[in-house]
Amino acid sequence: MGSYRSVVELVTKRILQGDYAISGLPGERELAVDADVSYMTARKAVQHLIREGLLTRGANGRVEINRQGAGVRHLSIAFVSPTFASADIERWRLELDHAGAGVGARIRPMLYVHWDDPLLLDCLTGFDGVFLVPINEPIPDRLRDRFQSLAHPLVILDEDWSALGLPSITLFPGRFITRLLDHLGTLGGRAIDCINVQPENPVIAGRIARYRSWMAEHAYHGELIHEPVLPYERPLGAGYRAMKRLLEDGRRPAPILLAVTLPAAIGAARALHEHGLEVGADIAIAAINGEGSAAYQVPSLTALEAPDAQAFLKRCLRWMASGGGAWAGPLLMEPREVPLVIRESTANRIAGRRRLR
Repeated sequence: MGSYRSVVELVTKRILQGDYAISGLPGERELAVDADVSYMTARKAVQHLIREGLLTRGANGRVEINRQGAGVRHLSIAFVSPTFASADIERWRLELDHAGAGVGARIRPMLYVHWDDPLLLDCLTGFDGVFLVPINEPIPDRLRDRFQSLAHPLVILDEDWSALGLPSITLFPGRFITRLLDHLGTLGGRAIDCINVQPENPVIAGRIARYRSWMAEHAYHGELIHEPVLPYERPLGAGYRAMKRLLEDGRRPAPILLAVTLPAAIGAARALHEHGLEVGADIAIAAINGEGSAAYQVPSLTALEAPDAQAFLKRCLRWMASGGGAWAGPLLMEPREVPLVIRESTANRIAGRRRLR
């Protein structure tokens, strides 16, 4: 059996990592079984942690985590995201880890499957604060009401929920999508197609609406290739299949293609390559979100790239550290600038150099 100091180290690590945020601190007997020590050893470890200020004994006699222990707030923050792989979600997690390190906060990644997932509901009250990436499904009214009346600090990532009174961070405002389309408009011709394979949500709908309004305003024509996958399906293969079907049907894509997301651009580029078309010469492709990997494709893809979100995240973390309450300033946080990086997929195209086959 281990010593009481090994139990002290175990409990300290779990507290700092947010392991007890949902389940709560176990009793001394349960802790003894979990740590494979005697009850007296577990009790000695708990008493040591109380003296150190990491734990406290409440009025009901139950031992609880003391988040103000030893003059240091142990800020436990949940990063709650859908259960699918995404470069965007990974970027948010890394950005939060970096921001949290600067304010003494520990970020605990948590995954949920649907809006009524019990884990999601537990996260909303079990942590000092929550950063939530919404899933691609309509939120039930009962949960919307719960979010609005939530006492714990909650921040929404990648969608604008400010109308619900919730602080929200979005990194690709519509005006920068217009800037990308303006660049595509300099490449020659009067046709731009748009491809989307992401599930429907307000962000995707907003990007498509921006494309349509720009096309109408500038008297361009083009086709929306819109084949959204179901939630939790992989969009990369869907982009490939959508473009492959178009080409095999003998339909002629426009010489310029706007991809709503990077997976759509990568999949479409592969299908064009297999059909004998050269991206950057026969057809120009650009993506609204380069997701940090557009530069490493062959050819590299022109894209809007996510700006630094550290200032927004640190502001939210300081708000959470203060216990939440009334939010000061605009609820919607958006960058003043979003980098447009012009790469080979559009820079190499000369209008009329080749005719599409």
